Amino acid sequence: MRKTTIVVDDEKLRRVESILGTGGLTETVNEAFDRVIRGQALEELFRMADEGMFELTNEEIEAAEDRELEETSGESPGQTA
Repeated sequence: MRKTTIVVDDEKLRRVESILGTGGLTETVNEAFDRVIRGQALEELFRMADEGMFELTNEEIEAAEDRELEETSGESPGQTA
């Protein structure tokens, strides 16, 4: 890491802090950097998928969705609250 001096538009900083839910310049800049990096990684994954680099069956996709549902809701597939 390094420490540097930059000129920042205060209004833009306030708006970005509000959007990102951050507080302070360092936290806001680091979160913005993280989101840009994640966004680029997602774009690369989408590109790879468009080029057919991933091949999943419908059953594999549905199983992954079921696992995600379990993790986020604590419910098993088909289980109702």
